[in-house]
Amino acid sequence: MVGIEPTSMVLETTVTPFHYIICLTLILLELLAYVTRTLSLGLRLAVNMITGHILAKVVIGFIWAMAVAHSWLLLIIAITLITLFISLEILIAFILPRGIICGLVVMLKKIAPVKE
Repeated sequence: MVGIEPTSMVLETTVTPFHYIICLTLILLELLAYVTRTLSLGLRLAVNMITGHILAKVVIGFIWAMAVAHSWLLLIIAITLITLFISLEILIAFILPRGIICGLVVMLKKIAPVKE
C-alpha cells in the first residue's frame, strides 16, 4: 500500500518499559490524591466542629456574664442566640450523617457497580 509503513504501526502498538513507568507513576499519584483528599476533608470537618463548640462556649460565657450583671435585655438576646445556635447544631447532626452515607453509597457504586 502506498503511504503506509508497516514499521510505524508496530511502533505505535509496542509497549516499552517507559509505558510501565508512566502507568505506575499515575497509579501512585491517584492513590496519593485519594489519601490526601480524605485527610483534608476530615481535618476540615474536625476544625469546623471544634469552632462551633468554641463559639457555643463563648456565647454561654456571655449569657453567664449578662446574668451576673443583671442585664435582662442582653440576657434574653444571648439566650435566644444560643437557642438558635444549638438548634442549628442539632439540625446539622441529623443531616450530616445522611449526607456522608449517601456520598459513600455513590462512591461505592462508582468503584464496584452492581450488575443487574
